[in-house]
Amino acid sequence: MTEPAPGQRWHIPDVVKRTDVLETLIGTYEARNDTPSTSSLSFHIYRLAEGQIDDQTPHREDELYYVFSGMRTLVTDCSVEGKKRVDLVQGDLVYVPAHAKHVFEGSAEIVLLVFFAPNFSGD
Repeated sequence: MTEPAPGQRWHIPDVVKRTDVLETLIGTYEARNDTPSTSSLSFHIYRLAEGQIDDQTPHREDELYYVFSGMRTLVTDCSVEGKKRVDLVQGDLVYVPAHAKHVFEGSAEIVLLVFFAPNFSGD
């Protein structure tokens, strides 16, 4: 893996047309051989099709989710703040701290841009 090139460009509307549930654009987790990587962050596309259940588990990294399209409800459960429900629609940006339980509930399709810091480990 190599560092992203300064000025490297991704045209996100073209990328989200693909069908993988998780696609890594920067990082090492399930990355293709030509995917650039840096230890300080990673960037992914996360897609949940209509009716698809979100079965993710808490991660070691902080996350930012940007709703590229669709809508669902994000349910987080943090030891400090307790359970919280946030309705998300296209254009929203939401933060999930490291180790927080979280899941996207609902049955609508949603496509999310996901930023992890540091680089997503898969745990």
